[in-house]
Amino acid sequence: MKWRDVFHDPSPWITALATIVIAIYTGVLAYVTRRQSKLTRESIDFARDEAKERTRAHVRPGFPSPPRREQVSWQIRTLAKNVGPAGCTFNGMVVRFSDNMPTRADFDSPAEGHDSRNTATILLPGDEFEYIRPTPTVTDGQYCYGYLRWEDAVGRWRYYFCMSVWSTGNSPPGHDNFHQTGGEGYNGEERSRE
Repeated sequence: MKWRDVFHDPSPWITALATIVIAIYTGVLAYVTRRQSKLTRESIDFARDEAKERTRAHVRPGFPSPPRREQVSWQIRTLAKNVGPAGCTFNGMVVRFSDNMPTRADFDSPAEGHDSRNTATILLPGDEFEYIRPTPTVTDGQYCYGYLRWEDAVGRWRYYFCMSVWSTGNSPPGHDNFHQTGGEGYNGEERSRE
């Protein structure tokens, strides 16, 4: 084939060029389709997670009134409040006290010799459940720890908490009367194993 034949009959070159353009277009189309598929999956996962979150209850502890130093015995008022968007069945709480920092195993040890409050109370969003528990000593800095248990449409949950307790006017600088202690390992929500 000579050059003058190429210019004389350009159809094979046009066909080759058209084939290359179609191949590039097909590659771009495949890439865009894969990206769109991934984005669609992410949207579905996000919508599923949002739907689950809207059917979840989140129960958190609250300690509204600190003990007073002059009291002969301290009564710790513990509230379990549903701060989530859905209702739940609140199954109870375990509240314990210790002069030493508890280990994580102490949280789940049997409740013998410790006070626990079992119930089957319906907590709608914003509702509270109150429990008053006397401390074994009137020592500033003692630890109040335990967990809250509830069940919602998604599953069974626990919220673990650990606080150091200080009487009114005796908390160290930067602390409040119920100071969260132990970090995320001691304070947080997780799916229950029961």
